[in-house]
This record gives sequence, structure tokens and C-alpha cells, in this order.
Amino acid sequence: MFSHRLLVALSVATTLAYATPPPSPPLSSVREFCNLTVDVAVIGGGGGGAYAAARLHQQGYKVALIERDGRLGGHVNTYRDPTSGGTFDYGVQIFSNISVVRDFFGHYKIPLVPAGPLGGSTSQTVDFSSGLPITVPQDTAAIGQALMGYGAQVAKYPSLNTFWKIPQPIPEDLLMPFGAFLQKYNLQSLAYIVYSYQQGLANVLAQTTLYLIRFFDLQQVQDIANSAFMVNGLQNNQALYDAVATELGNSVLLNTQATKIVRTDNAVLLDAKSTNTDYQITAKKLLIAIPPTPEKLQFLDLHDDEFSVFSKLNASHYWNSIVLNSGLPPNLTLTNISPAAPLAIPSVPGVYTINMTPFPGVVCPLYGSDHALSDSDVQADILATIKRIRQGMNISVTTEPEFVEFNSHNPFHFTVSPEEILGGFYDRMEALQGQRKTWFTGAAWSKPASSAIWNFTEYQILPGLMEGL
Repeated sequence: MFSHRLLVALSVATTLAYATPPPSPPLSSVREFCNLTVDVAVIGGGGGGAYAAARLHQQGYKVALIERDGRLGGHVNTYRDPTSGGTFDYGVQIFSNISVVRDFFGHYKIPLVPAGPLGGSTSQTVDFSSGLPITVPQDTAAIGQALMGYGAQVAKYPSLNTFWKIPQPIPEDLLMPFGAFLQKYNLQSLAYIVYSYQQGLANVLAQTTLYLIRFFDLQQVQDIANSAFMVNGLQNNQALYDAVATELGNSVLLNTQATKIVRTDNAVLLDAKSTNTDYQITAKKLLIAIPPTPEKLQFLDLHDDEFSVFSKLNASHYWNSIVLNSGLPPNLTLTNISPAAPLAIPSVPGVYTINMTPFPGVVCPLYGSDHALSDSDVQADILATIKRIRQGMNISVTTEPEFVEFNSHNPFHFTVSPEEILGGFYDRMEALQGQRKTWFTGAAWSKPASSAIWNFTEYQILPGLMEGL
């Protein structure tokens, strides 16, 4: 079986720090005013924004990193057990073993170690709709062959590894539903692996193949085939972003929201508010590292070409959580499977997997949907799923499961229709980079994985952003 620690986190990109807006921080009746002049203003302190700000700072540029939450890290979620004091990463977990990852961790002296099964846990497939365990014979030879075959198909499109450089004319394969693509190339054995790795992409079989080729890319294929993924040796990815915040010092503005940005011929003029401070920031350039939707960018002086691109984006949705008193067996990760569904892929909305943690009775359910849901509806479905599994596995317990941590990472994956792809959507999107002194990074521009976003930011964004500073 593939380790289900590995089947969690590539779908969790760390850049979407502005996912679901919390209430604005209460404003103090006594306000302070602060004027700042910087080389680059960065909006969003998730993985992409924090990485960019750190790298700019390390190269001697003055930055202002504006983050609406009280911490950096975005989709990083680290649970600290109150009894043992131990930590467990349940947001971003795994990384590709590439130079930007090694360098970023190495700079802060945080160890990277090879990924492996979580705490010696094993995995069990369960039909979450009934709660019944399902034994699925796994043909590892067929999966390995399908992985190689899929890798050969992905290798046809090297231009998709960085920007959205789609071959012209666009091949029919890239526009067909992914389920049809798997059938065409006899790759059905790979379907459940892709479903497990691409959590948050809604219905993967109905998704346009372009997005799977782009997200489940050759790097990921090689990482799976070679068991090459890495994890934070401290099991505390929040510590990485805390180290970034310490290094940046006063350049980090936490609990702060941009309220207005005007881009002139000479500068970027930015207003922001924290709980007790009004900021006026003048920057030479701007880096946007939050989801590029009109709703999230209301503070920005959006131009028609920007609005026409961002308003076309569709989003899927993703939640993660920590639940106490689960009553589920220790050291056993449960993954959803639907024997009656095409290729046994469960439908969404629903729970993808219930991951074990190192702490007794504490589990980590992961949930996805193809449309917006309230947090209360998601929580109710997760608890109902746990109770069905208890019954289906003949587990007799009286404890009530309860949430101690719950996170909405929305909007999550971004897509557009095949018609928009054919109409040159991604050419128009790429053309926005560098216009009006503004650059963009994050999952919508790269792919929803920290390693890829850091790599994209380092080699595709920072060189142009730093030019002329």
C-alpha cells in the first residue's frame, strides 16, 4: 500500500492564506499611523508570499509582508497535543526533494527527513457511505505500470511544468474529462492513486485532463515511484513560518488587511489596517500572493484585463480538521472508497480520508466539495461519517467525537471551462505578470503544492520582480 501520509498533502497548497475571510479585527479607538517606504509590498503570508518576502529580504530588499491572520503559513496547520506537547502537521505535510525546498529548510536549520507511514500506521479502505470496511486487492504491478504510462503522457507537455504554456493547437487529450483520458490510455489502475493525491480537486474523473497533467505532474510521478517525498523532521511546519516571521521582524504586518491599493506610473500606494494601526505604504512593486478572485481583491484597483481573467475562475473547496474522542482504532488510517462508483472513486461532497495522528483517539478528517458549503454542514457530515464507520466496524464506544481544530481552505483549486482554455484564457492570465508593477504567485499561477509554488516563485517570479528595483 502507498503510505497515506503521502496521500494527504500535495493537494494542500500553502499559498492560499486569504482563503475564507474571518471577521475584521476589532479596531482600537486609539489609532496609530505608520508610513512605510519599501521595495516590494507582498499581500498574503501563506507559502508563496512568505517565501517571496523571505527571499527578497535575504537579498537585501526592503519588504512589507501584509497578512490578515496572526501567523504566517497559510494552509500550514500544526496541531500541538496538550498532554504530550508533541506536534503533528495535518495541513501541508510532504515536500519534493528539490533544491528550493532543501535550501529553504536549510536556511532556517530545520531538518528534512524521508517521508514514511505515519507513526507506523496502516491503512484500511472503507465505504464511508455505509461505514463498512472494503477489502480491495491491490495490484502493485498494474499500478506501477500505469504510473509509468501516465508519466510518458505527462512528458509530452514539458511546457506545463512552469507557466501555463499550453501547446498550440491544444491537443484533444488535454480537453477531455480525465476519466476518458485514463480509459483511452488504459491507465484506470491509477485512478484511485490520483484521487488520493489530488484531494480538493472535486470530481477528478470529470475534471479537464489539463489540470491533472498540470497538478499530478512528472515531479510527483517520480516522487511516488522513487518514494522520494520529504517531511519536516520536527513534525512542525508552523516552526518554519515562525522562523520566517522572526527573520523578517518588523517587515511582517500580522493581523493586518489591505484596504486600498492604487498603482500609479511611479509607485504602488497601499493603505492597510491592523487592530490599532493605519498604514500608508509606498512600494516600487507589488506581489499578490492570495487567491486572485474579484471578491478577494476588492482593495485593488482592478483593471478590465485583470477583472476579465479573475472573474472566470471556478473554485473547488477543501477543509481539514482535528477531532478528539473519535473511538476509531489507533494507528489505522481510513480512506474512502465507493465500490459501486466508476473506478471506485467516491463522489463529493464528502470525507476523503480520516488520518491517524500520533495521539490516542485524535484523528484528522479531510473533506472536499465541488461547491461552497457552510462549515457547520461540513462538520455535521464529518461527525456522521465517523459514527457510520464506528457502526460498520462494530466499534462500541460512548464518547462523542468533537472538533478541536477546523480549517476552511477556500477557495482551493482553480479551473476554467474547456471553452475558456480554447479561447486563450491562460495566455491572458500569464500576460498579467509584471503589468502595472504587479506580480502574482500562488496555487492559481503554479500548482497546489508548496514545493512547486516555492520553485515557481524563485525561478519564474522573483527575477522579473527584482529587475529594476
